[in-house]
Amino acid sequence: MSSFCAASEAELQSRVFLTIALNPLKDEKLPYCLRCLNASRQCLGYGNPQVFINQMLSPAPLNPDTKGGQNIQNPPRKMTFKFSTSGTKLSMMLSPGISRDEITISHLIRKFPVDFAWRLPPGAHGSPLSAVFSNPSERTTAYMAGICLAEAFFARAHKRHDLVVHATLLYNRSLQHLRQDLQDLSRHTSAAAMYSNLWSSFLLCLYEVVSGVSSVGWLEHCHGITALIQMLGPYAFQELDTNLMLETYRGLIVVNFLLQRKHCFLETADWKTIPWLIKGKSLGSSLQDLFCDIPGLIEDVDVITSRSTLGEDLEGMKEALYGKIENTIQQAHQLRWRWEQDHANACKEVPSSGYSPSSSSDRGSSPFPTVLHFSNMDRAIEIVFFNTLHLLIDTLLDPIAPDAMPFLNPSGLQEYFGPFQNPLLLPGQGSREDHALEICRIVDFMSHCKYDSLGMFMLLFPLYVARLCLARRPDVCSWIGRVMNQLVREKGLNIGEVLSEGTAY
Repeated sequence: MSSFCAASEAELQSRVFLTIALNPLKDEKLPYCLRCLNASRQCLGYGNPQVFINQMLSPAPLNPDTKGGQNIQNPPRKMTFKFSTSGTKLSMMLSPGISRDEITISHLIRKFPVDFAWRLPPGAHGSPLSAVFSNPSERTTAYMAGICLAEAFFARAHKRHDLVVHATLLYNRSLQHLRQDLQDLSRHTSAAAMYSNLWSSFLLCLYEVVSGVSSVGWLEHCHGITALIQMLGPYAFQELDTNLMLETYRGLIVVNFLLQRKHCFLETADWKTIPWLIKGKSLGSSLQDLFCDIPGLIEDVDVITSRSTLGEDLEGMKEALYGKIENTIQQAHQLRWRWEQDHANACKEVPSSGYSPSSSSDRGSSPFPTVLHFSNMDRAIEIVFFNTLHLLIDTLLDPIAPDAMPFLNPSGLQEYFGPFQNPLLLPGQGSREDHALEICRIVDFMSHCKYDSLGMFMLLFPLYVARLCLARRPDVCSWIGRVMNQLVREKGLNIGEVLSEGTAY
């Protein structure tokens, strides 16, 4: 926080309230009472939660446009009074100096930093996501889309139905404004306006993930993100902030093209090189380059499969496809060995019993005796992606040449000598099932790390792929379903319920 020296007494009090609101004492579900908060006292929590409900009176209708959800302009003749000390029913009106928007925005940036702001170099001023909220007075479409996402995310994480309703209204308004903005696009549209439209589409896409109302809504927004990025071109993503966001956009776009089973424009050389001419490419970015190739390989397999029924000579096409796959495997192995050399002690094995979830015991015990911890979230994401890439490639040729993969899977173990410190699968090691299980063993770390909601978001597609490869492990498949349906939703992502049914991809 900035210096307090010149702050007035009112400003100091407001900042104290904001600190209490953004740094809860124990439980993140609003663990304070209004009496202590208004008196500027440290709240030590409650003993046994007590709830009083006046059951002689009927429920009051809700008005989503008023704080707290009650219609104060036209109060009903009968009202329900409910007082709860459990922490989940408290009003958002924490202090006159703190707005609802400030709380929900801070919660979003703290738990779900989709811009990966921690990757910014030291001394960077602000993050791309926080910049969206920097001018609230302008009420741009991107700002309103961000508020919509922030409220929905807070509401899902804290079970606030009144905010769910209000976020839905904001979503509808933001969507209408975005459609109007997109209709006004032309070759003369400024780059700033294009970036703003891109942010709006991206934030509304994330709203669909958080709300989980539709299994295809987020994909519709992915189409818009794809079109806008293609219009901007690769040179538009060389600056630090835009380059950082391109990594997030690429992940969504690749999943979208994987589902379409079509070649992706991101596989071209320009999109793999031009955005990094200034910044330089990290290992994680190079790994994502390989993901951009997978949709095209899947389409090539589909073409060969469809033509095989016509009796055509397809040996030339198959050889070309095998060459592409072998090249992808070799690049993946080189990156994995580089990762092992750069991060020799980035992972450790711990007993799963010592790292169990703190809530929702109905998920059942972990099917794994040990789980994997990492030095930071980036290392965990990279290993998850290495394993997911392996599974996608390993299953690629099943329709046309299920026995070809062992010949296309050079181990490379002879080039490197241990001992290797990380308890992880190395290139050429493990079966398809082993790589799927390694993804599952990272769930505990991702669900307990600093950015746990973002961690579970990054695991959505990898867990979906892993479950497809674990048909012989029904116990683990059932566990993945519970993780999707319960743990992912606890982190504020309601699409987990749809994923648990296998209908979102």
